[in-house]
Amino acid sequence: MPDRQFPVMLPYHVKARKVWLDEGCPTEVPYHIVELHEEQAQKNHKQTVERLAERGGLDPAELLAVISDCPWQQVREMTLPTVVSLLKLRLQAEGICALRNRGYSTHRFKDNPEEQRFAEAWDAVNSSGQQPVAADFLPYLLTPGDQRFPVEPSERDRRVAATVIQWLGSPVGQGWLRDLGYEKKDGERCTE
Repeated sequence: MPDRQFPVMLPYHVKARKVWLDEGCPTEVPYHIVELHEEQAQKNHKQTVERLAERGGLDPAELLAVISDCPWQQVREMTLPTVVSLLKLRLQAEGICALRNRGYSTHRFKDNPEEQRFAEAWDAVNSSGQQPVAADFLPYLLTPGDQRFPVEPSERDRRVAATVIQWLGSPVGQGWLRDLGYEKKDGERCTE
């Protein structure tokens, strides 16, 4: 079962939300990371971590303040790129990878580095425009018909796609790829 996640509140408006996502802002973080800072959550928001999660979580700057054990006022004037960078650094310090396209089973990375490699490659190609066609494969994969007007994937679309890609890196997924005729050569990628 996947670890419980704490939601990160991003703007509701699609364009504003996309700006945060394009910066690589996570949409959720492991609940236990926030729970470790219960006292700061109480100081900053006068609510428990549990109640904050029930109400939709915290915005990225509020979350950064809580997990950095500092008052909200210290981060409220930070720019979007600064907040996201510091949040990602703080999560990395906690041993958490902050993937935009995160699957349901990232807790398996510790014991399955190949799954992590597949997941991180999928996230990179869908977050940073590394492919020549677009900055994000998923909208085009989900758009029937005219690809000039790709649909915006939901958070669930992103989770499901990332989970399937991660599964391809699992021992079972690798076996399935081998059964289809793909081989992994000397630590290289599977090729036909």
